[in-house]
Amino acid sequence: MDKIDHIESLLMEINSKLDNFIGFEDLEPGEEEEVETIQQEIASGEFVSSDEVLGDR
Repeated sequence: MDKIDHIESLLMEINSKLDNFIGFEDLEPGEEEEVETIQQEIASGEFVSSDEVLGDR
């Protein structure tokens, strides 16, 4: 489970780096909105953790 928790924290870190992503400026308006929505959901805690998806193994 430690590896899964580590992966989850890495994915959350990616969220904070999306604005610096190469190609971010090439996103279509709808794609930009989707990224903003995902960022807001993560910031507010509205995401499914790996524990909820995978359960205890």
